[in-house]
Amino acid sequence: MNQTWSRGAALRTPFHDDSCWRGDDLAVRSGWRFELSESMRTDLVRAACEAFSDEGDPTVEREHLPWTPPEWLDDWLKAIVQSISTIGVAWATGLPVDQLGERRSARLYRAMGERMGQALTQNSRCEFLSPVFNEGVRFGYDSTSASQGRGYRSQAQLNHHVDPTDVVALLCIRKARSGGLSSIVSAAAVWNAMLAECPEHLPVLEAGFPYDRKGEEGPGERPVTEPIPVFGRSGQRLDCRYARSYIIGAAGRLDQPLSAAQIAALDAFDAIASRPGMAFRMPFEPGDIQWLDNLSVLHGRTAFEDDPDPSRGRMLLRLWLQMGDHPRWAGLPSAMRWAYARFGLLGRRADEGIPDQWAQPVERSDAREPIVRVDPAPAGVRPRLEMASELPPELTGEACWTAAQWADPTTWVELLSPAEINEIEHAARAWGDRDLLTLRAEHFPLPQFRSRIERAGHHLLEGRGFVLWRGLPVARWGRTLSQVAFYGLGQHLGPARPQNAQGQLLGEVRDLGLKSSDPSVRIYQTAERQSFHTDSCDVVGLLCLAQARQGGESALVSSQTLWNEIRRARPDLAAALLEPLATDRRGEVAPGERSFFMIPVFNWHQGRMSAIYHRPYIESAQRFPDAPRLSARQIEALDLLDQRAHDPAIHFLMRLEPGDIQWVHNHTLFHDRMAFEDWPELERRRHLLRLWLAPFEARPLPDVFAERYGCVEPGRRGGVMAGDRSSGQV
Repeated sequence: MNQTWSRGAALRTPFHDDSCWRGDDLAVRSGWRFELSESMRTDLVRAACEAFSDEGDPTVEREHLPWTPPEWLDDWLKAIVQSISTIGVAWATGLPVDQLGERRSARLYRAMGERMGQALTQNSRCEFLSPVFNEGVRFGYDSTSASQGRGYRSQAQLNHHVDPTDVVALLCIRKARSGGLSSIVSAAAVWNAMLAECPEHLPVLEAGFPYDRKGEEGPGERPVTEPIPVFGRSGQRLDCRYARSYIIGAAGRLDQPLSAAQIAALDAFDAIASRPGMAFRMPFEPGDIQWLDNLSVLHGRTAFEDDPDPSRGRMLLRLWLQMGDHPRWAGLPSAMRWAYARFGLLGRRADEGIPDQWAQPVERSDAREPIVRVDPAPAGVRPRLEMASELPPELTGEACWTAAQWADPTTWVELLSPAEINEIEHAARAWGDRDLLTLRAEHFPLPQFRSRIERAGHHLLEGRGFVLWRGLPVARWGRTLSQVAFYGLGQHLGPARPQNAQGQLLGEVRDLGLKSSDPSVRIYQTAERQSFHTDSCDVVGLLCLAQARQGGESALVSSQTLWNEIRRARPDLAAALLEPLATDRRGEVAPGERSFFMIPVFNWHQGRMSAIYHRPYIESAQRFPDAPRLSARQIEALDLLDQRAHDPAIHFLMRLEPGDIQWVHNHTLFHDRMAFEDWPELERRRHLLRLWLAPFEARPLPDVFAERYGCVEPGRRGGVMAGDRSSGQV
């Protein structure tokens, strides 16, 4: 019997049933993990070999395959359904895929699923089993395109979402070389956190959003759905429907941009879902099966690195199940299910039949068979994106600039007034000699200077990506007062983050007589030319105390412009820069970490392109035996990136004077420093102070940044995490 989906004030109470859990709680909870014993595996092999072939394409077979299951199977599956319907998740291990082969395993897996519920079609190919592997697609949105790339066809990180079905199942055929962990989150836990911390966003989420059908609408259907609530109640359970990329796609198709309130609500949802400890992550092993209730559990996936041999790359099989009259799912209104879970080419049962105009053969873009992975590229070469239409879009906005725009320094150098300097000095002297690292923005009042800080925040995070303030009297102030002033100003932009394994929050940049050829040395400790790179934080600030005798200019280049340049000239190499690359931690490694981390140079997330890059550290990571080797294509892509960055028509130079403060947004700009010759006198040598900051207003970042940033929560992320990375603390 269908119930009304409840919303509004009556719904806004916490949930405490079995489906409400945090990831760290689920890790020690029993009742949701199931293991196939040796005798059970033997029974399944016997039954499958008698009933199922290991030939043909099992993904689009419409008929129910007859077979005689082992006597124990239904009771085992009932226990699994009980776990899914209460906790929201079940995980089984031990399906003998190595003995059965991939096609026979696929047929057995579907047959087992159809003893639990009805299999539904998942795409315009009318597949009941959908292979999940890296097809070279990069997940992004172009609302003018009739058919969009889907995230599960890439190796990128997937944000938390639900699928348009009652239950989604995943069978692992082959695991990734590294990464590719399943990440699951309790919707009720997200709800409870939002109710406690930001209840003002809940009415927006309850009002709902239209969803993009991604080109898979049926004849006569609109390309977007009616608005679908994110949260609702059916019976005593919380229900959740959420897929942010589909919401963004619908807004683009309708030409109706999301409002500030809608964006804020979605951002709050994502921020809470991605908190450390909220999600539970598990690696897939061959033969593992994961089942999830799409009404109560959101799922995602970490980015992964595949085996260089395409025939050994990560492969999962996905099954969508409609659970019929089971009490957990029967309460969802029919209008709701049809609006989201069963529209167009999706969500058709085999016994409903598939209209002829929907069931035309669809040529696969890569001509591969769905289960046995046959790559049309030469042996050892991975599928690649070669058409610009498959890539994230060309970028626009104030952060896309070239050198000519900044030829006149008066357009970007901000001279501080005597009144502003006096206010800063007064705040610094009032702090005195107290512990600098306990200083917060509220301890450093700047009522008159506040408007300049707010403009700087806009220029950094939403505009050109850099700011230069000029005129602080550092010679008169001396080093100690200058440190207090700089640190206090930085606190108004965001909390400071650690810059090395010792947890240093206020760094010093000067030549220590070291050489970057030493893998334990950070290049800012030398007088060498650096190279265009980003720092491991949202915003980096530099206060110049003393200039070098010669050289040492700062160089800035827009990574957004670089993306556009490479996308236009070599879209195949732009695709390579979307692939995870090993980057050296340079000896600053927390317990349990690898000596390198994996991350792409360019990361497309929630409509923004965020870059992270340090070529020398990418190259030095190759010294580790377990680091994936750079391919010739990836090296060519990095070479082209460097070539474009060093083009004087694209980057520009500035020479910092004593008393200058430079702020740079790392996600949209690369920065560099020219080699320099210093003064012979120690007291005159080049000397800068550095801050790494985490503004609370910073953009959302994909989860892949957490391996370097500790977490992705604005205000807490970034820095060298040599302590407890999961908490974002040192």
